[in-house]
Amino acid sequence: MFVTSRNSLFRRSLSGLVFRTEDGPRVELRGLTEYDAKEHAGHLKRLSPQDRRLRFHSMMSDNAVALYSRRMDWQHALAFGIFIDGTLRGVGELLVADGSDDGEISVSVEHRFQKAGLGRVLVSALVLAGRRIGLKTAHMYFVPGNERMRALSRAVGAKPTFAGGVVESVIDLEPPADRTPLRSGGGRRGWLKKPAAGSGSGRAPGSKPLNSRHFA
Repeated sequence: MFVTSRNSLFRRSLSGLVFRTEDGPRVELRGLTEYDAKEHAGHLKRLSPQDRRLRFHSMMSDNAVALYSRRMDWQHALAFGIFIDGTLRGVGELLVADGSDDGEISVSVEHRFQKAGLGRVLVSALVLAGRRIGLKTAHMYFVPGNERMRALSRAVGAKPTFAGGVVESVIDLEPPADRTPLRSGGGRRGWLKKPAAGSGSGRAPGSKPLNSRHFA
């Protein structure tokens, strides 16, 4: 059921959602698949040593990062990427074990593009997508000093606990009573679609406008 619902959602999101910024860069949010594995690995390799450690909770060599991308179970993952002028600069992943109704969220944004609101857009996309395919909860794990992830978890109403040297934040994905999860062949169209010409900028619900000065 997860793969069917995921594929139905991604057919709607692969065309991309384009954001407008004040001074020019083209910023696009879209779903990632196994065909994006090379770009996915390239993004992770461009993370600074500190950001790479925060992402994986340990140091990772370039070879280990490339192996992670190749072995990622794309059929049981929801992954979104933010492309800036065509290059993948931010990634959000929601990994789901087979048969489970909860998942694990991770986010990475390259150093140059941090503090521009990209992480919040990615987490918002994952929360909405997880809810629409029927997941009940999502978990975010991060080391205590990772203030960006702590802020992101607060922004989506996650409840944090500390155990085993890491912080675990749990996000309730149960849909409101007046909504139903997306199922194959049905469900309402979400916000993950390309805006019509002239419709203005697209933005994830609850996210702040992108701060394009951080792209310079």
